[in-house]
Amino acid sequence: MPTAMYQWGTRIEHAKRIMNSDFMPQLKDNEVGLITMEGSGYNMWDLTRDHSGALAYMHRKFVKVGAAPGGGSDYTSGIKAALDEFNLISPKDDSKVRFIVLFSDGGFTGDRAELDKILEECNKRNVRIVLVGLGGSAQLTVPKYDPTTQQRNGAFNGTTAYEPGIYEHIQSVAKDATILMAPPGTDHVSFNFPAKAGGLYAIPTKSNMYPWLLIFDMLLLVSITIGGGGLPKWRLAVAFFLEPYIWLKDKLKRSK
Repeated sequence: MPTAMYQWGTRIEHAKRIMNSDFMPQLKDNEVGLITMEGSGYNMWDLTRDHSGALAYMHRKFVKVGAAPGGGSDYTSGIKAALDEFNLISPKDDSKVRFIVLFSDGGFTGDRAELDKILEECNKRNVRIVLVGLGGSAQLTVPKYDPTTQQRNGAFNGTTAYEPGIYEHIQSVAKDATILMAPPGTDHVSFNFPAKAGGLYAIPTKSNMYPWLLIFDMLLLVSITIGGGGLPKWRLAVAFFLEPYIWLKDKLKRSK
């Protein structure tokens, strides 16, 4: 029904579908975080490799209208929040390829001069920006949503459509920025992350937690066995030698 309004769902839902179908499958074993943005950027979840756990839950349940503070659409604050996430991991490690993927309909209410400053910061840190344009060229009214009844309740004044101007400006300032279009009815967008940002080419985060968990595991096995009626001695011996082997094998694999 080409003439039916809202037949494709909201732009937020459209963005979530594209993220799940086109981007996330490419990013296995890589760190992905989640930022929502309105008047300010809000960190929904820190960078993580556990894509199917808390990150997926937050993405599915909590990315919605009102998920970030303030009003309007300030890209500067959203991009800064993403850069702050990179700082928590390895701010001086230039060997990693970093991306910020921004979903928007092109509406911008921030200060363009401040936006240019944060884009220059992205250039200095070799952070690439992928811009996904949501919405079509036809002007549409924006329905109001009543959270109590969970129904539409009238409409806001004015209309909205995709605005290309600010995206084109970002592309002119940000190094290697890419614009992808996702008008209503688009099932997929075509973008390939570099090989280094996917699968076996992922650069693992170094962590000292596993040896401590290994020690705790050994102590737990010993305490269960000594406590009486626990594990047979042969199982304890197998566990004692098998756990370090698994840890060493995993460490060698990650170092390649």
